[in-house]
Amino acid sequence: MRGCVPDYTMKEKIKQLTELYRNISVQAKAAIWYVICNVIQKGIIFLTTPVFSRLLSTEEYGIFSVYTTWQSAILVLVSLNLASGVYLRGLIKYEEDEETFSVSLYSLFSLVFFIGFGIYLLAAGFWSRLLNIYQPYMFCMFADMLVMTAFHFWSSRQRVFYCYKSLVVITVINAIVKPLSGVIAIYLTKDPLPARIYTMTAADVLCFGWFYYQMWRGKKKVSRKYWSYALHYNLPLVPHYLSQIVLNQSDRVMIERMISSSKAGIYSLAYNLSSIVLVLNQAILDSFKPWMYRQIKKGRYGQIRKVSMGLLVLLAVANLCVILLAPELIALWGPASYSEAVWTMPPVTMSIYFMFLYNLFSNFEFYYEKTRFMMVASVSGAGLNIVLNYIFIRRFGYLAAGYTTLVCYICYCIAHYIVMRLILNKQVPGERVYKLSHILALSIGFMICGFAAMLFYRMPLVRYAIFASVMLILLIKRKSIMQILRFKKSNEGEEAT
Repeated sequence: MRGCVPDYTMKEKIKQLTELYRNISVQAKAAIWYVICNVIQKGIIFLTTPVFSRLLSTEEYGIFSVYTTWQSAILVLVSLNLASGVYLRGLIKYEEDEETFSVSLYSLFSLVFFIGFGIYLLAAGFWSRLLNIYQPYMFCMFADMLVMTAFHFWSSRQRVFYCYKSLVVITVINAIVKPLSGVIAIYLTKDPLPARIYTMTAADVLCFGWFYYQMWRGKKKVSRKYWSYALHYNLPLVPHYLSQIVLNQSDRVMIERMISSSKAGIYSLAYNLSSIVLVLNQAILDSFKPWMYRQIKKGRYGQIRKVSMGLLVLLAVANLCVILLAPELIALWGPASYSEAVWTMPPVTMSIYFMFLYNLFSNFEFYYEKTRFMMVASVSGAGLNIVLNYIFIRRFGYLAAGYTTLVCYICYCIAHYIVMRLILNKQVPGERVYKLSHILALSIGFMICGFAAMLFYRMPLVRYAIFASVMLILLIKRKSIMQILRFKKSNEGEEAT
């Protein structure tokens, strides 16, 4: 009889969890599944990193990283990032006419994309030499950008209306097929770099090509009004989006040009491992941004403040855990040739925290459509990054890039906080939303703990003890964490709607 008790208890727990899941809001279900989806997607990338870091030399790994950096920058120019902020905002603003709004943006994207592709074809050799990218790789890049943007349009629409099931399935399938086909192709061809790029493109085309076709199925109306709205909204944001890429990825290009592709590969591995927390970042932001827009519309600034601070604390803790385990992550996910990259992981990981913090401010800029202010703040941060990289990479080597990135993201946050305050003073006089003293205290404390963790890199037992203590606290506070991830604060008595 005693042996039956655990089974009964387990069944009861499963029943309780199932019942709890059924009763939560669709927003909460979407948030949970977006987290799960991103964990699976980025987790697969993370788990296959040690495979590719060993199949590719440090030089090949650096070339591939620079290729993806240029792809991110060119994508902004040939798509104007129409599938991002403006589309998300427009679906809420023009909810009663979202079908016409959608097809109008689809057609505008296609026009801009093929103009950009035509410009490349007119001088393909020149552009390939300028970017230092093999021409066949450039054709792969354009094919990938076309289908990926179509998918981003579709996924943005799913997120706004909390239709998460199909999105999760397709994203996970792509996340599995892409690295798996790359590994198989490398083993079969014995030519790692081309195999990695060609299979990545093929996987995206097979998984997402249907969405470009679907964009036009049954769609007839195009409105110039929405073209005008999208261009007015997004053109000032193009420098902003490019600035984000400069802050996130220009380090690799500058290291490749100023030092070597091999050092760019080592730095890229450290950056990729540090970015594991971006899984949590992106998963939260995918649900948080539409929720926050609705709270702004309803004037629930107190709810935004409390939920935002809870999320910020959660991200700070997650980043500190990555910093604590940096030596082990480098040792497991890369061969010995990557070992020195451990010293750039802490500042890069801290930058991830400030990436999330910046979004708490910029969401107001997006909502109130004050994109010109955003452009000035972003371009200033990106310009500072290039200048600091040029000075300090030359003087101290490629490891300095991690520290310049952190400094620039701090400045980036300060600039966007100032812009947010200017906007709120005009739109909602007297409303501050966030308590600056709380954000400063948390951010300064986070950085002190992050740099202090580096002192224990040669004392693994101390770091393991700290990490275990953090995990225990998170376990004890798991109910509060779930409330935060559901965008709900118990003392507010109000669930996000």
